[in-house]
Amino acid sequence: QQLGHRKLTVLIVSHGDRDHASGAATLNARLQITETWYGDKPLPGLSHQVACRAGTTRNFQGLALQVLHPASVQEESSSNNRSCVVRLEYQGFSLLLPGDIEASVERQLAAAWGPGLRSDVLLVPHHGSKTSSSAPFLRAVNPQLAIYSYGYRNHFGHPHVTVVQRYRHLQIPTMATTSSGAIFLRAEHGVLTSAQGWREVDRYYWNR
Repeated sequence: QQLGHRKLTVLIVSHGDRDHASGAATLNARLQITETWYGDKPLPGLSHQVACRAGTTRNFQGLALQVLHPASVQEESSSNNRSCVVRLEYQGFSLLLPGDIEASVERQLAAAWGPGLRSDVLLVPHHGSKTSSSAPFLRAVNPQLAIYSYGYRNHFGHPHVTVVQRYRHLQIPTMATTSSGAIFLRAEHGVLTSAQGWREVDRYYWNR
């Protein structure tokens, strides 16, 4: 709304857990949303909902969206593993959004998609939980940058120390929303040229 937008072409809600889905109703009430994509189950009160299913592809003015998971929600035992996993690509620059998938699904994705998982930027699966970010998955994605999204002093202990060490061992640079605020990515001609935290763009005295 601050940017003057009144419409969203697609709203993607990875799965129904509150830390992923609780803002969807507010967005739906204030913006005109053409479609809402969901992972494990439809969201109450939202119209024009579409289930994420592996193999679905869409293109919006050069922005390509590809759903990699789930193939079927019945196959997965948990809401986390029914997360909608989406790969976005624009002019050669790619971003992988894996929701809260765990290592078992990461192995499935690495086996099924192989080099197709390769992405320039990875949103760290499940906020850095110790059950995710398995080494074979990270090697398949091979990102230039991984972004942690987690709450300050969250009671889950995200990100887990072993996960942090794994990213360091694989020499994958990381940023975190906890310390950076919103993270803005800029890519030119398919190359990531900058990644900047909002706290650097518009610092308040308590951030200094």
